Amino acid sequence: MHKIKQQILNLNESTNIFAQICFKIILTFYLFGKFCVNPQYRSEKISRFIYPKNIHQKSTFTKFKRYPVIFKICKDYIKNDKTINILSFGCSTGEEVNTLRKLFPHSIIYGTDINKYCLRKAKKNFNHPKNIFLHSLSKEFKKRTNLDIIFCLAVFQNSENRSNYEIKKSSYPFSKFQEQLKLLDKKLKKEGLLIIDHADFDFMETSVSKHYKPLEVKKNRIIRNRPAFNCENIKVSSQTNFYRIFKKIDLY
Repeated sequence: MHKIKQQILNLNESTNIFAQICFKIILTFYLFGKFCVNPQYRSEKISRFIYPKNIHQKSTFTKFKRYPVIFKICKDYIKNDKTINILSFGCSTGEEVNTLRKLFPHSIIYGTDINKYCLRKAKKNFNHPKNIFLHSLSKEFKKRTNLDIIFCLAVFQNSENRSNYEIKKSSYPFSKFQEQLKLLDKKLKKEGLLIIDHADFDFMETSVSKHYKPLEVKKNRIIRNRPAFNCENIKVSSQTNFYRIFKKIDLY
């Protein structure tokens, strides 16, 4: 199978026009077939078509216990979870919500996503009286405030930027990143935590950051081998060196 795949890829690299046309035909049939038989892939494409201005991360990949260091820091910070409200923004199929449920068993956990297929799957697989899954553009989510923790993990990025080190400018705009954070900021309590990881931009460059300070704990700031972009969407480094966990210090 690998050999066949490589032969197909070689068609695209060929200088022969006929070979390139063959590659495009094969690719078209492959993607059409994938769209027909893979509901998660189909949901990603449909969501991008319906909500082009509201999509942040294109991929719906997730898994259980994906960010153990971050989760532990937040668990240590919150001494009593009986009354707290947590948001998993961009929850995909719900594995992050399920992880948080294990760590904060008494909390109310909201999972939001723009992908309706993912939300249906999350509701089915992680049904719990205090797990609340909402569409990120719904009226119900817009009304939600008074949150204690907001997780935005691997949401504010173009995943293609991570592997394309030749890229000079991000197609995912800083303005979209900042505007979404303004909306989330209004939902977070004073003294609450905002967590942003695997992002193309530094939260400290946003206008929202003046209401926050990085949480002073070990491993909050780490270096990652992925491109970093500034507020003008220009690549400024081949590595990110961003704080990830922020405490809200004032309202307005």
